[in-house]
Amino acid sequence: MMRSQYFFERSVHPTGHSTGASSSRRMPWTHLGWPVLIATLGLLATVIATGATWTSVERTDQERFLRGVEQTQAAMLDRMETYIAVIRSTAALFAASEEVTRAEFKAFVTKLTLGERYPGIQGIGYSVHVPPGQVKQIEAEMRAQGAEGFRIWPDTPRDEINTIIYLEPFDRRNKVAVGYDMSVDPVRRAAMERARDTGEPASSGKVRLVQEIDRQAQAGFLIYVPVYRNGAVPATVEERRRRFLGHAYAPFRADDLLGKLLGGETRPYLALEVHDGEPDTGTLMHRSGDWSAFSDVRYRTERSLEVAGRHWTTVYIAGPGLEATSGRWLVSVVAVGGLLATAMLLVAAWFQSRARAEAERASAAELLRAQELEIINAVGAEVSAQLDLDRLVQSITDAATRVSGAQVGAFFYNVHDERGESYMLHALSGANPRLFAGYSMPRNTELFAPTFRGEAPVRSDDITKDPRYGRNAPHGGMPPGHPMVRSYLAVPVVSRSGETLGGLLLGHGKPGVFTIRAERLVAGLAAQAAVAVDNARLFGAVQKEAERRKLLLDELNHRVKNTLAAVQSIARQTSRSAPTPEAFAASFEGRLFALSHTHDLLTRGNWENAPLAELARSELAPYGQSRAVVKGPAVLLPPQDAVAIGMAFHELATNAAKYGALSTAGGHVRVGWSIAPINGKPWLKIVWEEAGGPPVAAPTRQGFGTRLLGGGLANQLDGMVTLDFPVGGLRCVIEFPLVTGAAAGAGAGMETRLAAGAVA
Repeated sequence: MMRSQYFFERSVHPTGHSTGASSSRRMPWTHLGWPVLIATLGLLATVIATGATWTSVERTDQERFLRGVEQTQAAMLDRMETYIAVIRSTAALFAASEEVTRAEFKAFVTKLTLGERYPGIQGIGYSVHVPPGQVKQIEAEMRAQGAEGFRIWPDTPRDEINTIIYLEPFDRRNKVAVGYDMSVDPVRRAAMERARDTGEPASSGKVRLVQEIDRQAQAGFLIYVPVYRNGAVPATVEERRRRFLGHAYAPFRADDLLGKLLGGETRPYLALEVHDGEPDTGTLMHRSGDWSAFSDVRYRTERSLEVAGRHWTTVYIAGPGLEATSGRWLVSVVAVGGLLATAMLLVAAWFQSRARAEAERASAAELLRAQELEIINAVGAEVSAQLDLDRLVQSITDAATRVSGAQVGAFFYNVHDERGESYMLHALSGANPRLFAGYSMPRNTELFAPTFRGEAPVRSDDITKDPRYGRNAPHGGMPPGHPMVRSYLAVPVVSRSGETLGGLLLGHGKPGVFTIRAERLVAGLAAQAAVAVDNARLFGAVQKEAERRKLLLDELNHRVKNTLAAVQSIARQTSRSAPTPEAFAASFEGRLFALSHTHDLLTRGNWENAPLAELARSELAPYGQSRAVVKGPAVLLPPQDAVAIGMAFHELATNAAKYGALSTAGGHVRVGWSIAPINGKPWLKIVWEEAGGPPVAAPTRQGFGTRLLGGGLANQLDGMVTLDFPVGGLRCVIEFPLVTGAAAGAGAGMETRLAAGAVA
């Protein structure tokens, strides 16, 4: 199967109608506008109405919830103020009397009728401030008043004692608390000291009451009101501490108090938690139900409450009663009603649009055939007038994709490689070419062979059921992740010479899309594609031949000019140093031969480079191999450097033959080179050394060779040239940056620079 296919979800003919066997049963998209509009508007109206109803119900429920929160919060505050007032009245009793006996206190509390009028309060009591030295005295006085076995406890040494002497009603819980020194508990003591120093009621933090004698203990707290000698609250803290007598106080069991706090008011849509301070698992004093302030609930809010100088946090949530009385059922009624109305309108619009589509389908078929003919004629006209192969093949592929109704179309070239035939994608229609990067090109399998051998078209309503499908490794069909291809049409593209150029391959993700008519149309386009490829090949061959000839003429003209410039420069320099015409002719001829040798080496390298070793050997060859040693790594010089080094070797060899090592039978020359990096770039170092010749002395005048080596060569190579004249023989060192990979065109352009350097 084609391994380079990505499909859109749907393809259409030029008219916009779907193709394939099932197209007659589908309504065209152009006729779905009215039903889609009705469905969209109906759904939008339903969503808006449902949303508005939901918002209204939510707002109502939230208002009910918040109203209940505020009412409950106010009731809690009022009730706690009432309890504090009772404790104040108890403090007033002790402040107004010189002495309040146990019997008088009991009568006072009895008249308060705590159980009826103040539900939730554990009792009313009085704790007296006892100096450490008066413990025995207080215990004796209380026993004298009828409190049998009264004692102050716990019996531990301490600097301050505030013991409970009166606590009513004197039931089984309160009995165990009488005599208890509340100062030993840091939480109680902090509240008592705050009440003593401020003169105001003070609530303790969360504590376990002494009265908790059952296994199911409740959280508790106490409220204290200070009592001073002579009644009134002193003006300063020091005076309050000096005149302090004790506390009127009330202990509270939190669940008993807060569970009854709302009295007869029933708010089933509220549940609450009361925390001593900020909400936390350790601060919880009361919870009205089986829930947590940290759970996920519909409505939740927090309120702060100041109780006798102590900060409480009340957390409220919506209870089950709120959900039961909510109007949320209206939301479902509105949504279902809107959907039913939309569905009825949609059905009516659907049948109307379907009738219209059936009426237009017959005329659409005729229009389709006319547009197919128009596409084919347009492609034929482009083939006869257009020579751009890429544009032609793309136009034909686009046309084949459109007239066949394919989701994707592709034109593949036949490519002959070392493994035989394979296929290369040239044009693609209906998909993004970037999506093909992850798939290899199709191979010459049994399924593709009829197309790329030019035998016949292959058309399949469902290629996955073809016996030739899925028989090739490694995938056995489509590779993992490949989009499904069902309908398949492949038509060979055969040139007039009988050569199979490639194939048009078309695919669709649904079965039964390609008809016999589509096969004939694509076959006609394939014939036009063959003509287009033949014409484009012929035109391309003519263009390439013309360009090749022009390139050769330009190159020849350029090289001739550069060579003539170099010869002219050599002639001028030689004439300056030649004493006679005969000497001029000999020197000029030798230099031309050196230039010629270099040109021969460059010609063999297509004027791209010349081997350094060959340059040295060609100049030293006339003097015998035993007299010259050439050694160094393989180096290819670009044309401009090769010409310069060749001329330098010629001058050095000529000088050695006339005056140096090669002028005597025992002399010899050594030429070596090496490559080393300088500032990150490779530099070539050439060393010419002579030995065994006559004694050497520095020249008294500069001839052509000296000028060439001493100045022109360094400029020519952008390097350095050093000439030394030790007695044993001439030594010349040439160093310059090595250019690698230079093009022949660049070398030709540098020959002029050599000529200019020789003149300098």
